[in-house]
Amino acid sequence: DEFGKKEAFFEAKISQVLHEFGKVDKMRGQLCDQLNTVKTKMSQVVLENSCIGNALNMQTEEVQRLKYLHESAIQSKETEHRIALSRLKVSLELQMEKGL
Repeated sequence: DEFGKKEAFFEAKISQVLHEFGKVDKMRGQLCDQLNTVKTKMSQVVLENSCIGNALNMQTEEVQRLKYLHESAIQSKETEHRIALSRLKVSLELQMEKGL
């Protein structure tokens, strides 16, 4: 009868819609999984960038420390040379006084 045909048609359509909803829900689940994977990878990149930043800061600090040590060594050598020259001058002056 006509009612039975319409009922079967609508049941088939409902079944088809439910099947499509199932496919959409499965795709949504896959997209959520992919999004979580991307979030995890982004977190790893942020952590790696932070580690790189920390390493660069440490290297910068080490360069500054070495630069300071180098400058200190130069100043120390200059001071040693000035003292040595002063002693030499005094020694030469004494020798000249003795020689005269």
